[in-house]
Amino acid sequence: MARVSKLRTIFFALIIYGVFWLNLICVMRYVPRINRVTLGDIITFKRNIKVTFIGNTSWSSGAATVTSTHATGTTKPFIGTTFRPVTVVVGKVANNRTKAVEPVTAKKEPATKPIKVQVAVKPDPKPAVNPHLFNFTITNEGACTNRSDKNGNLFLVFLVKCRPEERFDREQIRQTWGGVTEVLGQRILTMFLVGQSADPAVRGMLQNEDERTHDFIQEDFNEGYFNLTYKTLMGFRWVMTHCPKVSYVVSVDSDMMINVRNLVQRLKTMPRANFAEGNLRTGYKPHRDVGSKWFVTKQEYSRPSYPPWLNGGCYVFSSDVATRVYKTSANVPFFKLDDVYIGIVLAKAKIKPKLCKYYQQYIVNKQVALRTGIGIGIRHNENQVNEDFKLMWNNTVGALLEKDKQKVVSTDSAKKTPPLKTVGPK
Repeated sequence: MARVSKLRTIFFALIIYGVFWLNLICVMRYVPRINRVTLGDIITFKRNIKVTFIGNTSWSSGAATVTSTHATGTTKPFIGTTFRPVTVVVGKVANNRTKAVEPVTAKKEPATKPIKVQVAVKPDPKPAVNPHLFNFTITNEGACTNRSDKNGNLFLVFLVKCRPEERFDREQIRQTWGGVTEVLGQRILTMFLVGQSADPAVRGMLQNEDERTHDFIQEDFNEGYFNLTYKTLMGFRWVMTHCPKVSYVVSVDSDMMINVRNLVQRLKTMPRANFAEGNLRTGYKPHRDVGSKWFVTKQEYSRPSYPPWLNGGCYVFSSDVATRVYKTSANVPFFKLDDVYIGIVLAKAKIKPKLCKYYQQYIVNKQVALRTGIGIGIRHNENQVNEDFKLMWNNTVGALLEKDKQKVVSTDSAKKTPPLKTVGPK
């Protein structure tokens, strides 16, 4: 009885052993032979198969390109109605070398034409809606360095928005407030922002003027009233790139006259970061009248009112705000009204502009306004420099700056003069 039981056990063991080998042979028939797999190899398979990768790789339904070996046991099934199993063992990277591991072996199936697999690049989640794609054509990149003090610091830079044809406005500015280089011990600089003129004669005139003055900044966009937004951003870009140590940036129109002494006095008491100040406008609504100079369609701006904005005639930013406005503008759609657009960008950047009514004044008694304020609106000069405005500025602001200069000279002289020795009997 015991012998029968032993024979029965052997019999069933032989059956199980045979079934095991039979199944193994059947499976091996459907697994392709892959000799050695290393980084960069292209593996080809028949379509409608299921591939088990030991190691990561990029793949497609017909081929796989081995690109990395950072993990093991990754299974990536292909889409299809019928699957046939394939197992690939990818070599691991060690000591900057690729080490191949022997894969499973079996009968190799016919392969289709290899397909090169490209790894898709993940798209930028926030592509720029208003990229500033213009190039500098006049830079004067050394202007800030040349005007800075011995420590490389500059207190403020004026960015004057003007048309290429406005050469008399520029001359008047250079002969008055734009020609001042130091106020109350602080270095200042004036630069002129221009676009591209369609007139070759004007372009030549501008080039000659810059060779003499070296105070222009220009990019390759066309000059025009509704391109003032590009012009303003160009100035902030120039400051960010070529004047990173400046404390304040003043955006000003060419038909303004500035009391630089009052401005510097005020800014010396102001914060040098997160600062934006000017003639603040709030609650303004878009002009929907077609006849208006500032007509805006609902496609251009759909909201019922604008966010707070600083009147574009004259306003001041700390240098970090100018940089933030330029960078943030890439994610704010273009708007043709430059001062309103800057207000929209400020709101996007979560910067709150402050009100100071003295930055831009339009009153009858201009001399009083200039003496007590910061900026006054005048008029453009068509044919020559306005000598009356020059005289007003010299008498109101220039005279005070000259007194400040004399005080500094007197103080320096007193410091350098040695004390007199007392002469007399001992």
